[in-house]
Amino acid sequence: MPRQDTLELALRHLQAGRSAEAKRLFKAILRKHPAHPDALHYLGVAAFGKGNHKIARRLLRKASEARPEDGEIHYNLGVVLGGMGKTEEAVAAYRRTLEIMPDHAKAPNNLGNALTELGDIDEALLAYRRAIDNEPDHPLAFYNLGDTLLVLGRPLDALPAYRRALEINPDIAEIHDGLGTCLMALGQTGEAVAVFRHAIGIRPSDGPSI
Repeated sequence: MPRQDTLELALRHLQAGRSAEAKRLFKAILRKHPAHPDALHYLGVAAFGKGNHKIARRLLRKASEARPEDGEIHYNLGVVLGGMGKTEEAVAAYRRTLEIMPDHAKAPNNLGNALTELGDIDEALLAYRRAIDNEPDHPLAFYNLGDTLLVLGRPLDALPAYRRALEINPDIAEIHDGLGTCLMALGQTGEAVAVFRHAIGIRPSDGPSI
């Protein structure tokens, strides 16, 4: 079977959740082509999905060396590094993603989260604003923007960010919590209590959560 056909079949297996079949085919490609960037990349993604973070990091680093201008590889490497608690390295990976793919939908929000972990709140704020520019209907980017503004003592500025997040997705309890906290900071206790109650009502359901 030609290599491209093998790769496409492996990707179909991976997308369908058949990770064992996908891994077998990716490894077959790597036996013949040890630096094949796609096989390294997707095998790394599969390893991460199974919780094998160190293996995923090794494979994704090799993939990034084989194809250094592939922003998606750097993005997934950032996700793995973040999952391993290597926050500074994750920041570097997300920044590299955005150098290559300035309009990447997810990297700015993840970058903001990593910067927040490092205590770089001003830079995190810029990252969340960029996330919104890149994906205007990203509820978690608005939620994170609201949280960051609240940390900076700017609840009045945070309020529209929380409200916009809920317009996009009203079923995430944590966003209601953020809005409630913001309202409390603004002295709007009655509305805050109603928002907190709504959050409690969402949590027992199967609605999405952060």
